[in-house]
Amino acid sequence: MGLALTLSTLTLASELDSSEFGQEILAVGKMSGACGIFKLQIEFQENTLMPGGIEFIERFWTTEAARLGVSLQDYAKQCGESVEAHKRFSALFQSTGPK
Repeated sequence: MGLALTLSTLTLASELDSSEFGQEILAVGKMSGACGIFKLQIEFQENTLMPGGIEFIERFWTTEAARLGVSLQDYAKQCGESVEAHKRFSALFQSTGPK
């Protein structure tokens, strides 16, 4: 499975020029980072049961999704895709980095 992910990422890299590939990596990093914050907020709320916490998280991320022109459900889907892309990029750089 790891080889398939690496090969698909290498295919992506070969289809894009270096500038586009760099922009793709930056976009994936930014989105997957934001998604990590979303996940941490949910975990924090589950652990603390802070009054109004779920409502705050929903309002915050619904507003962020709207700013990007998507629904919260689409934003969550994009989170899953960006996290998977981040894993593929990480695997690519680990397999092609210095030994």
